[in-house]
Amino acid sequence: NQYLLNPPVTNLQRDEMGIPNRNPGPPPLVPAPHTAPELRPAPGTRGRVIVHYRDEGSERRGKPEHVHGMELRWAVLDHYPAHNDELIHSTFDTRSPSPWNSMKRTGASGST
Repeated sequence: NQYLLNPPVTNLQRDEMGIPNRNPGPPPLVPAPHTAPELRPAPGTRGRVIVHYRDEGSERRGKPEHVHGMELRWAVLDHYPAHNDELIHSTFDTRSPSPWNSMKRTGASGST
């Protein structure tokens, strides 16, 4: 819109034209969570797990407030991982419950 980027146009004039005013600065930072999420896996179909997650101790069934999503990392190992870098597979989901298909993501079913 030519009026939005024109410096001589004031915020009051933008309001009168129904054009949103420019954002005065970056959005406020969302505070870091104070609790760890509760994860509850539920069995799905072959090679699939449904992961429900919510804020620890919360009665709310969805993801915690201000949380965008969840990264789930995993690996098939013969020992307990010493560091997160050993978890070579990863998936990210923005909803709870999160369907996780281990066979598809690891290529165990022959597909990638």
